[in-house]
Amino acid sequence: MKKMIAVLLAALLLCSCNGQTATTSSGTPAAEASTDENFIREIEGIKYFDVKAAAKATGTLKNKADPLFPEDAEGYYIERGTYTVSADVMRRIIKKPFAGDGAIHWEGYKAVSLGGNEDIFDGDLPVSKIGDPLYELMCLPNEQGSYLETFAERYNAANLYPITDEYYNALPIGAVYVNPDKKLPDDAQVTLCFGNIVLLVRTKDSDGWFLASETLCEPINIYPLPWTLENDANPVQNMRMAPELATEVDGHYELKLTGADLNG
Repeated sequence: MKKMIAVLLAALLLCSCNGQTATTSSGTPAAEASTDENFIREIEGIKYFDVKAAAKATGTLKNKADPLFPEDAEGYYIERGTYTVSADVMRRIIKKPFAGDGAIHWEGYKAVSLGGNEDIFDGDLPVSKIGDPLYELMCLPNEQGSYLETFAERYNAANLYPITDEYYNALPIGAVYVNPDKKLPDDAQVTLCFGNIVLLVRTKDSDGWFLASETLCEPINIYPLPWTLENDANPVQNMRMAPELATEVDGHYELKLTGADLNG
C-alpha cells in the first residue's frame, strides 16, 4: 500500500492563534474599560456591546480587536468597519447576536489564489452573514491541522480558481498523508474516520456560497495513492480499498490500517 490514502473528503483544518491584550492610552486594559455601560446599545430588546465605541474610547486597534468582545456581552454591535480577532474569540462570538453593518475577520486568514483568480475570497465575515454556516466555514480556520496543510500554509477555505463556464462537474477530494517528520511503527494500529463529504460552491449567478453536495464517504470512494483517472485500460474501481477494511459506525466509516500499510 502507498504512503498516502486518498479520500473524497473536503478537509477542514485548524490553526491555533494567540490573541494579544490591548491597552488604553492610559495603560488600562481595554477589556476592563469595555465593561462600561456607556457602550451598551439596546436594539429590539437585546443589549448589544458597541464595538466601535469601545475601540474609540480605549484606543484598541481594529486589527487586534479581541478585547473589544467581552465574554459577558449579550451581543455585539459593529456600526461599520472590519475587526480582526483570534480564532478562539471568533468561534465564541459568532454564537451570539450581532447587529450593524460591520464585519469580523480571523487574524490568521490567508487569501489564496491559483490560476489567475482576480476574485479572491478575503475571509471577511459580514454581520449580515453571521449565523450562515457556509460563510462561517469559509471564514473560520479549519477544524484540525495536518502536516500537509501546515506545510502548504493553507489553514482556511479559499476559492483558488476563477469562476468560468468551463466546469460542468465538481468533486470534493482530500488526502491523508504520513508526516515524514514523524516515525510511525509498522505495528501501529491506525483507525481513520470519514464522515460526510461536503462541497461548497459559488457561481457567477449565485448570491454567495451554497451547499452543492453533502454525502457520506463510503468505502467505494477511498483509494490508495497514486491513482489515475478511470479508463478502459485502468478501471479505478480495482484500486479501491478492500471493503472489509471499512466499517460503518454511528453514521461514519472507520478504516482499519497498520503503520506498515501507510509506510509502504
